Amino acid sequence: MFQTHTAATPRPSCASKACAMAQLWGRAVVMWGLIVLAVLLQSPFVQASESAPPQGRSASAAIDLKVVIPLMLKILENSHPQALVFPGASRTRSSVSQKIVLLSTLRSGFCMDLRLAAVEVATWQLHANGHPGVRIEASDGGYRVCTHRPGRYEVVFEHDFLLKAPLTTVAAVDTVLSWPVHVSLATP
Repeated sequence: MFQTHTAATPRPSCASKACAMAQLWGRAVVMWGLIVLAVLLQSPFVQASESAPPQGRSASAAIDLKVVIPLMLKILENSHPQALVFPGASRTRSSVSQKIVLLSTLRSGFCMDLRLAAVEVATWQLHANGHPGVRIEASDGGYRVCTHRPGRYEVVFEHDFLLKAPLTTVAAVDTVLSWPVHVSLATP
């Protein structure tokens, strides 16, 4: 027959140690559950109805975001020949291209100074193709290239160099000169 337990009838006790441990763990889990429930009931997330605005008013919030863009002025690419070659017959004139890609986050833009470092060059002319808004001015010993906005700029320069005199006296030999233009960056 089935046995039923009522309040008047005591529960049978566990005869084994394992059964007693299981009952003890069960009571501990129930106690921890009650403690967690009491803590949750005290949290502001559960009490949100108490902090709701009175009738007729609406809740609102303002968020102020500040985006900070780090200041940067960097040459991403500066491609040009390693050396200038002045062909055999003329040996004094050379035209070459140079591509410069820059990235600037400076509000007022940037300037790039191109300076001639070779004393063997008599004249140097610079022409630019590429990004609109780039201004080129002749400066003492070279050229100054400026822009007044941040951004990514890709400019292709055409350089025309004329030597003072051939570096060799042999007409059949090409004249070779190391790349003579140095680039430095500055703010306007």
